[in-house]
Amino acid sequence: MGCAAGRVRTEVTEEEEGSSEIETTINKIFLTSLQSEFSNLKLFAFDAETLAREIASHLDIGLGRHVCCKFNDGEVNIQILDSVRGHKVFIIKSFEPKNINDGLMELFLAVATMKKEGAESVTAIIPFLPYSLPSAPSSEIEVTEGIDFYTCFGADLVKMLEAMGCN
Repeated sequence: MGCAAGRVRTEVTEEEEGSSEIETTINKIFLTSLQSEFSNLKLFAFDAETLAREIASHLDIGLGRHVCCKFNDGEVNIQILDSVRGHKVFIIKSFEPKNINDGLMELFLAVATMKKEGAESVTAIIPFLPYSLPSAPSSEIEVTEGIDFYTCFGADLVKMLEAMGCN
């Protein structure tokens, strides 16, 4: 099969010009509605900056700003630098293998802080949930595809987050 050679058209008819303007208008309306749909979202990264930046770029929104301070005694203080009042907040949290328990406390405090600051809703996005393996010693359990999530400590963590008002 060959390709038919032809000349390139550079002129546009009035009818085509009108349809182009309609397409441009439709695209503007569509993009505006998408932007207004996402304008109520706030996205915060807690030890998951790479993933959060990628999500934010796809949604065309910025990342929320916060400061997480750790005191000498191990306590954590979280300050939210952007207003979340009335917004739908999404927290993307990743866990460092050596600091899982500290990371869980940071997540709980982040959710509590967002709720206290007046967020409409708070949703935690956790790519890997700690304690999601069965709670019995590994020698007693044969790992299969049919593991019941509710026999894992991870289910208890999810219940705690739900009790705090997190989706």
